[in-house]
Amino acid sequence: MAVSSILSADWIARLRHDNFAAFFGAVTPEVDVYDFASRKWTTLPEALPVPTAAGGLIEHAGKIYYIGGESALKPAHAETQVLDLKAGKWKFLAPLQQGRHGGGAVKINRRIYVAAGSGNRGGGPELASTEVFPLSSK
Repeated sequence: MAVSSILSADWIARLRHDNFAAFFGAVTPEVDVYDFASRKWTTLPEALPVPTAAGGLIEHAGKIYYIGGESALKPAHAETQVLDLKAGKWKFLAPLQQGRHGGGAVKINRRIYVAAGSGNRGGGPELASTEVFPLSSK
């Protein structure tokens, strides 16, 4: 007997939704780094403060900027998390005005442009906006 004949369509839809959310709840905070010289991976001692998937990422002045992302929460994340590569510490900068994941982040002329993406976990609403962060020289 097929599973679909035993379970109601409503129950199957809830099960799929719950498994979908559970997938994003499995996002891990560890940050792995690949050393090209030694050809080895290591895990940083400092975990990502707010673990998400599909955020934007750029490097500037010895810092990694990780912006937005998605997790088990329905709305996409708006956090801007910055890792100082020398100090090995994370800090937060101003958040996005609109949480987003799956868009693009690029550094142009001392600014970070974060464009498009989705406003909720898993997709939709699709965003057509772009946000701009000025970068300091430090």
